[in-house]
Amino acid sequence: NKEIKHCEQQIQELHTKLLEIHQDLAVLVSSERKKDVMIEQLDKTLAKVVEGWKRHEQENLLMASTLKPEREVQEQSHKKQQEILLQFEKELAQRATEAEKEKQLV
Repeated sequence: NKEIKHCEQQIQELHTKLLEIHQDLAVLVSSERKKDVMIEQLDKTLAKVVEGWKRHEQENLLMASTLKPEREVQEQSHKKQQEILLQFEKELAQRATEAEKEKQLV
């Protein structure tokens, strides 16, 4: 009878311990699921950030490739204008010299 009580008590203790372990396991499984969901969300967010960054880079490259020829045209135009201005200044200086010589002759 005493042994039966002792066995019943041990069974009850083991059953209680088993329930605690089962609860702990359920908590761990739930935590793992939450972590998995969070990791999945982080992966999706990272993918969106990377996609946005790549799109931004492509836009920058496109803009740079579009602006480069425009810049070259502007530089050529500026160079041509500088050459015309330099030629004009030379002609003006030459005419001023010629006018000064004519003045001295008169």
